[in-house]
Amino acid sequence: MTQTNGKENPAPKEKQSKSVRPAFDELIGRHIKGWFIHDIIGKGTFGCIYKCTRNAGGRKSGEILEYAALKSECKTNKRPSSMNKEVSIINAVQKSNLQKKKHFFVKVFENGEKVKFTYIITTLFGPNLFDILIATPNKKIEERTWVRVIYNVLEGLRTLHRRKYIHLDLKPANIVIDYNAVRRQPDVVAHIIDFGLARKLDYSIGSTDGYVEPDVLRTELEEPIWVGSIYHCSPFIHRGYPPTYRDDLYSWLYIAMDLYKELPWNPADSPQEIVKKKFDNTESQLKKYLPPELGCIVGQVINLKPSDKPKYKEIGESLRQYMKLKNICWNEPCEWEPLLQQQLAEKDMKDKQNPKSNDVNDVE
Repeated sequence: MTQTNGKENPAPKEKQSKSVRPAFDELIGRHIKGWFIHDIIGKGTFGCIYKCTRNAGGRKSGEILEYAALKSECKTNKRPSSMNKEVSIINAVQKSNLQKKKHFFVKVFENGEKVKFTYIITTLFGPNLFDILIATPNKKIEERTWVRVIYNVLEGLRTLHRRKYIHLDLKPANIVIDYNAVRRQPDVVAHIIDFGLARKLDYSIGSTDGYVEPDVLRTELEEPIWVGSIYHCSPFIHRGYPPTYRDDLYSWLYIAMDLYKELPWNPADSPQEIVKKKFDNTESQLKKYLPPELGCIVGQVINLKPSDKPKYKEIGESLRQYMKLKNICWNEPCEWEPLLQQQLAEKDMKDKQNPKSNDVNDVE
């Protein structure tokens, strides 16, 4: 205690310093490579995703220059990090000669490792389609937004495949919109994320080199295998075929059906029942889950052989003709944009009015 004019005053509290070696889930209020880390926006058993910002004029400046997402993963000897693979894939697809193609994926700002975790700092996107659907009446997207979303995802897959990568985990939760629902590119409304299960093939699109037929296929009675979401996984993965470009097109088709209407299978079905329905549903039956004008897309996907080049061009042309028929323009608002822009703008205003202190230690 200190004493002034005969009165005792409490001694000033010592400023508590945080550990300079935090765990992957203890990064709020820290700095990494000039980025200030805010709230957790996603969390799993071994990793977290944070919202972070970088200020113009240094840390003390209140003017936010840029938003980003920081993904951290726990470093353990038993569980190797997938960060390096993800960075390699993202950097590969960002080498596209067309600027628009780069907007289908995140951009890597920084990546590295600390004492207890590895990290990657990338473009900050908005919510994923799964979360948007949960908050949407009837859990469906209206057709004027739907066709633009699936067109963008198809273009993104084509870009990925040109670099000999397949995604293998395409589902609504891995398709996101722009941060604050404000588009970076007028004709890009959806982006593909999460390359943790992606794989590089040894052969180009349409080539038979490197493809090997499996020695033994799983039967309908055996427990099926799958990669990513069983609901959107290619049926040939279930049977034990090695992954090919075709499998991403199957996932794309199932997403198109799911977002437009529904899937022929549901969570009440067992894994064996889901796989059986995937093989039993005929082309004419699957067409019922898409607009009548786009029924031709089903055959362009399910009639592909393992080594066939996916019909990106033909499918894309069908989608463009559908947009023309329905008078759908890229510059019209997507279903979710007006409301999300208003909600997120109000939240950002509150954040700026009540900024968090940036006076903290860097992370080692």
